[in-house]
Amino acid sequence: DVTVMQARGDTFEVVATDGDSYLGGEDFDYAIAEWLESEFSAEHGSDLSTQQAARLRLKEAAEKAKVELAAAEIAQIDLPFLAVLPDGSRVNFSRALSRQKLEELCRPLIERTLELCDRCLSTARIVRGEVGEVLLVGGQSRMLAVRDAVKGYFGKEPRRDINPDEVVAIGAALYAYSLSADELQQAAVD
Repeated sequence: DVTVMQARGDTFEVVATDGDSYLGGEDFDYAIAEWLESEFSAEHGSDLSTQQAARLRLKEAAEKAKVELAAAEIAQIDLPFLAVLPDGSRVNFSRALSRQKLEELCRPLIERTLELCDRCLSTARIVRGEVGEVLLVGGQSRMLAVRDAVKGYFGKEPRRDINPDEVVAIGAALYAYSLSADELQQAAVD
């Protein structure tokens, strides 16, 4: 989701918002998992499409590697006894995933994110240069390629002084408080 807000003192007004409910952190995980599955097929000549447990392990490993790559250049993925081959043997699978490969795999998803920014700014009738501050929220904001793409798009460094996992919850709590404060104030007047 992308939201353009205007702040005046301690009042925040939503100017425009846009989003794609089919774009999120899991999509990045699936992009990695699909790559891992194709790597497995190339190495072992075996398709994992009927082995749901193996595919689930690939997705879990993909998510873990994505998180690791927020702080490391390379994530090692080791999955012992990942799958059973047609001859009945159980095989291990191992791959190294670099930040560069992660960015390559996820580039289409990042581009979709920037398209949302375009649409939201258009709805708000403002241009990129008029945006005062950029705040990234959610787990994907830890991905260096996402931060770099947003920085390039807006021409400014996104804020990093707010916890990206807590900011939405804090905003919701403040909004709920403002609603209850209005009701309490109205009750006092009545």
